[in-house]
Amino acid sequence: MNMNPIPRTVRQPCTTGQWRVLALCGLLLSAGPLTTAHAHPVGPSGLQELAWQNPQISRIFAAYWPGHDVVVNGHQCVTGRVLFFDVRDEFAHDIDEDVEVTLELARVGESGPELRVDYERNDEGPAAKQIPLPKVSGDGSCTVHFTLERARFAADGKHVPDLTLTATNGPAVTVRDITFKRSHTTPVPQAYGRLALEVLDEHNAKAPALVGLYDERNRMPRPSLQAVPLRLDTDDISRVIATGQRFRGAAGFGASLPWPSANQTAFYINGRYEARVPAGRYDLVVSKGPEYRMFRRSVEVKPEAIVSVDVRLVRWDNLSEKGWYSGDDHIHYTRASALDDESLLLLTQAEDLHVANILQMGNVANAHYRPYDWKVVTSAQNSTFVLAPGQEDPRTGYRGHTIQLHLPGPVRDPDHYLLYDLVFRRAREQGGVTGYAHVGWPYPALLSSPQGLALDVPEGLVDFVEVLQAGNANLQVWFDFLNLGYKLAPAAGTDYPALDQRPGAVRSYVKVDGTFMPQAWFDGLKEGRTFVTNGPMLEFTINGQAMGSELRLKAGEPLVISARARINPDINLLDSVELIEQGQVIHTVGSKDGAPELRLDYQTTAAHGTWFVVRANGKPRGKDDHTVAVSASIYVLVDGQSFWKPSEIPQIVGRLKQALELLSKYEPSNDEAYETLDRFKQVWQAEQPAIQQRVQRALAVYDDLVAKAAAAK
Repeated sequence: MNMNPIPRTVRQPCTTGQWRVLALCGLLLSAGPLTTAHAHPVGPSGLQELAWQNPQISRIFAAYWPGHDVVVNGHQCVTGRVLFFDVRDEFAHDIDEDVEVTLELARVGESGPELRVDYERNDEGPAAKQIPLPKVSGDGSCTVHFTLERARFAADGKHVPDLTLTATNGPAVTVRDITFKRSHTTPVPQAYGRLALEVLDEHNAKAPALVGLYDERNRMPRPSLQAVPLRLDTDDISRVIATGQRFRGAAGFGASLPWPSANQTAFYINGRYEARVPAGRYDLVVSKGPEYRMFRRSVEVKPEAIVSVDVRLVRWDNLSEKGWYSGDDHIHYTRASALDDESLLLLTQAEDLHVANILQMGNVANAHYRPYDWKVVTSAQNSTFVLAPGQEDPRTGYRGHTIQLHLPGPVRDPDHYLLYDLVFRRAREQGGVTGYAHVGWPYPALLSSPQGLALDVPEGLVDFVEVLQAGNANLQVWFDFLNLGYKLAPAAGTDYPALDQRPGAVRSYVKVDGTFMPQAWFDGLKEGRTFVTNGPMLEFTINGQAMGSELRLKAGEPLVISARARINPDINLLDSVELIEQGQVIHTVGSKDGAPELRLDYQTTAAHGTWFVVRANGKPRGKDDHTVAVSASIYVLVDGQSFWKPSEIPQIVGRLKQALELLSKYEPSNDEAYETLDRFKQVWQAEQPAIQQRVQRALAVYDDLVAKAAAAK
């Protein structure tokens, strides 16, 4: 999707993407882009350095939409929808104290009723607050005061600012001045010691891992140079990752993999780590994905001494030994050289994520996160960990965001950008696997995936739909196409760094028979030998046949259904396992107090063509915090009848026709609008005749389905 360039960072709160990413997609901030920019926006975040400064601010960047320097009522101001501020290091750097902020605004009416302020808070990591704005008259100026509790100001570069202002419900925020008043209460360490950490796996081998280290005030010392470096967009490097999920707090979005500390920052290591830290007691957390138990203990670092900590991680399960290999279908990262591959492979091994799909992100005018090479990269330490190039392209808010996996090179056609079928067919010719992103969002229509799927699924162009993302699994759109009689595999993707800030926070497990090979993994995904999860692990068979299978039976023959769900207790406990037939829950096994394992057994007889899916649910952890796993479908054909659901087809077709009607209405592109707006309009106008021809073909298919469904009744 259109993304915040900060993979993981300390710069953004777990919830900041709620506005930033929505703003990028044009879901909340609908006014046209600003003009008269001081410099041209560049990169996937459209960063644009502006000239405005003051004695406490060294740099300002507009992001996602153009900003500009402007004079308002004789005052030099800076304006933009999203503004990044770097505080001068000589004024404040890596502090831990409350800071009072005085913000002078102009043209307040353009900002909406409130501003969003994002910063790094020492005891939480990413933090955010909403600042209400007064109603003003006259020249529209006002002054607001607020406090940044336990501010840190430890930016890692222009993509990781000290402070961010966002006009959440208006076209722009216009800043006349901003000043900070320090409380000068930052604790000064009286002595230092050294921490020497070694992490070993179940084979006593050095194990890459995710580490959190928090002092008695829950502050994490900045990682040393031995932490794994992570590229921010194209040129900045950070060694800090946020463990949370950017949309958390927005309606319908919740957490993915939990983190045991209130401080949501951490860092990756290659198995060994040393650092000089202030003397004192620390809370140490070590994690290695959902198949390992989490390690946590208290560590005391004494003055002028070295404390050595050996961590032996305990496996909770080993799915790869059973032929199930995890993958994330949706990661964005600039692979500028083989050095980036080294960092990425350490990251994926630290998350125990076997297949990392690293996607170039395109739009009608450009492509971002371009890789230096399109070959699959394999870890020298373990050949089951791979980086697989692909693309999120084409992608528009008009027709949806698509994903092409396992490509030997980019497949783009900017002159026919809205004719997605051309790219799907070329990707297939190259051995790629094709799908749609963001289908599992609470509101999939926001990114128009129903429109795109309505055109492409009937032509057999779609292999998978991304149904689990940002802690949410909205299955309705997927179920609709299953009920129409189309096979589609489910997939899971984090959309790192835009949504989940840890690759693998949601993941697909794919069954590979025999020796692991990347091609076998993609074949298994395409064939539906998979389940998606952010915690529970699934087993599911019908008459001994596993996920993705097609059973051909005669009426009256038995259906023996068995399912098992398990979960690492460090993640959650299970609340229920549900058997779903053609979109309806027909049997549930639950646990009142929560259980680490649940089994479901069910028997019936084959009466008509149908399909089944199993869903496992964790105990509720809070509003919109969903722990969930969903299996691919098992298809049952009875006496040659399809697995479709004729009784639902008129209603489903009605919804899809409404989606197709939207394709005749022009809506400005909000995917990197700073570089696509004019080009998108040109392409939209030129391609309308071809799109409407495809709409008519799809309508004919759907009308035929309705007629056949009526006859089947």
